[in-house]
Amino acid sequence: MNFVDIDPRTLCLSVEKVEEYCKSNAPPKVVIPVDFAGVPADLPRLKRLADTYDFKIIEDAAHAIGSTYTWGDVTYSCGSCAHTDLAIFSFHPVKTITTGEGGAVLTNDDELFHRVRCLASHGILKEIH
Repeated sequence: MNFVDIDPRTLCLSVEKVEEYCKSNAPPKVVIPVDFAGVPADLPRLKRLADTYDFKIIEDAAHAIGSTYTWGDVTYSCGSCAHTDLAIFSFHPVKTITTGEGGAVLTNDDELFHRVRCLASHGILKEIH
């Protein structure tokens, strides 16, 4: 696991630092930007890097439930997976929404959905016929 620095203005992952890392090392398989204190990471720019360097993006949106960001003329909800492969939310007691524990994984990708569902159930799948 490797870390890159944050953008001091947003306290979110620095896209510039991710790009520097990709240029000077083998690109990572996955990048996990954290939306911090309701401020979303720069997901559209990070998605461009992901397309260039072929890595997946998992948005940690636990601090951004209800937050939005605008790219072009379109407003997106944090966790919508518009610019990410997966988004995760934590329901820990110190988070915005809680159930006592647990979390949620969101995706718009059918294959990733089935893989995550299998992992969540420890590989046990019930087939209803």
